[in-house]
Amino acid sequence: GDDHCSGLWYGVRCDANGRVNRLVLQGLQLSGGPIEPLARLDALRILSLDNNRLNGSLPTNFSNWRYMRSLYLSHKRELIFLTTFFA
Repeated sequence: GDDHCSGLWYGVRCDANGRVNRLVLQGLQLSGGPIEPLARLDALRILSLDNNRLNGSLPTNFSNWRYMRSLYLSHKRELIFLTTFFA
């Protein structure tokens, strides 16, 4: 039950190698931070943290996110949408 790739963790999907490649946690009222440690998830293709109350900065080095295709971050009327930025 503790394996993040078991399919039991909400919003977490993994590739065939057991690395997180999709993290979709939108609208869960998550709060806190920082979110910078997410940069360690170097297989991410999709990251969606819409409509939460997270704080902190994005990673300053995007080189770990070489597979990233879609990044969705928004809260109320503030929206950051980056796609194909990492291509």
